[in-house]
Amino acid sequence: MFSDVRAVVRKDFLIEKRVGILKGRVLPLGLAILLVFGFAIPPDLAILGSERLVLSQIGPGLFWVSNFFVIIYLLDRSFSLEAEDGCLQRLVTDGVDGVAFFFGKLVAVFLGVSAVQAVLAVAAIIMFDIPADRIGLLLIVGLVGSLALAATGTVFSALVVGAGSNQGLMALLLTPAVVPVLLGAVRLTEIATDMSNDLSSSGWILLLLALTALYTGVGIFTFDSLLED
Repeated sequence: MFSDVRAVVRKDFLIEKRVGILKGRVLPLGLAILLVFGFAIPPDLAILGSERLVLSQIGPGLFWVSNFFVIIYLLDRSFSLEAEDGCLQRLVTDGVDGVAFFFGKLVAVFLGVSAVQAVLAVAAIIMFDIPADRIGLLLIVGLVGSLALAATGTVFSALVVGAGSNQGLMALLLTPAVVPVLLGAVRLTEIATDMSNDLSSSGWILLLLALTALYTGVGIFTFDSLLED
C-alpha cells in the first residue's frame, strides 16, 4: 500500500513539474486575492470606538478565503488531469486500490496547499504586522487547517470527477462542507495572533482534527467504488 501511495504522490509531482499548476496559476491567484483585498483597506483604519485596526481583524479571514480559492482551483486541475489523461483507468489496471489512491491524492494536495500557503503566510505576516513570536503557532494552525482542507476537498473532488461534472459543481458541493473548516481555521489564526490567548485551550483545533478524521474515513470507504466506476 505504501508503495502505491508513493507512486500516486510521485505521479502528481511529475504532473506539477510538467504543467506548473502551482507556481503558474494557483500561487498567483492566491496572492492576487490576498493583496488586492489587503491593499484596499487603509492600514491605519481602526474599528469604530476601538484602537484595534480593521486590517488586523480581518487578516485571518482574508488569508483563509485566499486558501479556499486556491484549493478549489488546485483540486479542479489535479482531478481533471486524472480524468483527461486516463490516469484513473491505468491505476485500476495497475492494481492500485482506492485507499492507496486516496492517501496519495491527500498527501499530494496537502503538500501543494502547504507550499502555496507558506508563500501566502509570508505576505500576510508582512501585511498584517504579525509579531514574530507568534509565527510558530501560526505554522501549527496552517498545517492543521491545510490538512483539514485537503481531506475535505479530496473527497468532494473525487465525487465530482467520478460523476463527470465540472468545477462549478465542485465549488457548489465543497463550499458548505468546508465552511466549518474555514471557521475553525480563522478562529485559530485569530487566537494564534492574539498574545492574550492560548491555542491549546481552544476547542477549534479539536474541530479541525475531527473534521479531518471524518473526511479521511469517508475517503477510505468510498474511493474503491470511485475507481471502479
